[in-house]
Amino acid sequence: MGKNRQSLSDQIAQELTRRIRDAVYVIGSRIPSEKELEAEFEVSRTVVREAVAVLRSDGILEARPGIGTFVASTGRGKALQFFAPAPERLSEALEIIELRIGVEVEAAGRAAERRTTEQLDAIERCLNAMALDPIANESPQLDFEFHRAIAQATNNSYFGRFLDFLGPHLIPRIMLQEKHGVHFDHEYIGGIHKEHKSIFDGIRDRNLVESRDAMRFHLMNSLYRYNYYYKR
Repeated sequence: MGKNRQSLSDQIAQELTRRIRDAVYVIGSRIPSEKELEAEFEVSRTVVREAVAVLRSDGILEARPGIGTFVASTGRGKALQFFAPAPERLSEALEIIELRIGVEVEAAGRAAERRTTEQLDAIERCLNAMALDPIANESPQLDFEFHRAIAQATNNSYFGRFLDFLGPHLIPRIMLQEKHGVHFDHEYIGGIHKEHKSIFDGIRDRNLVESRDAMRFHLMNSLYRYNYYYKR
């Protein structure tokens, strides 16, 4: 039970951190009460308190007696300070993809080995959302959420924390779209979707080798695709 409770508290701490970094809860604002978080996540007060305690120890939350718990910082910059939350140069983003290969290939294998039915469903929902309308829905945010769902399915909270730190802006497509006006056609987006589908299939089938190979193929192709634009 202790291990399960710790796992739940880690998941809640990770979700609260995501909301803070996505500005759902901004610095200086009060987060929901323990009772509200209990109801939302359907866990005990002990689990909620453990999650909040972790974020307080990290300096992300602070308790104000008689008032509530408030956001003190986003938590960025405390660790991995050599990363920028949104690199200005495509060359920096390409370096981060190389780093992601080392992490996410293993994450795909761990997800195939450990994922629950609910976690597989979460990965599939991301995949299906992107497939509804490839141009409109294969957005950097949805792309990030797909990879994040895989990280969560490892049931090792540090994979998810790593991707949360990197954030959706580190998918180079957003830089190419917003800063360079690059248009991605159906063929380009369709190729990415096929790669995502292969990763999902490996995780669904609990095939560690196929999952890792599919993730490696996807990220190596990302390097190839973005290198094309970098050298133009």
